[in-house]
Amino acid sequence: MIGQNSRFAPCSPGLHAGLGRVAALRDRHPALASATRAAINAVAVGGDADTADLLTGTSRVLDKALCVLDGYLD
Repeated sequence: MIGQNSRFAPCSPGLHAGLGRVAALRDRHPALASATRAAINAVAVGGDADTADLLTGTSRVLDKALCVLDGYLD
């Protein structure tokens, strides 16, 4: 299973819907965003501008997703 190798905290098995699931995603979001930014820096230092650009796009999507998650929880 993919989740066995994840660096991120697992969600409770019974947490499948509703605001509890949104809150769980919101709680895990900073770690994902931070890992993405670290990857951007790592590939940029390595000289891989194309991958850095792709990851930067992903980072922007994550920032937008955070706004959506926060909107549901307000």
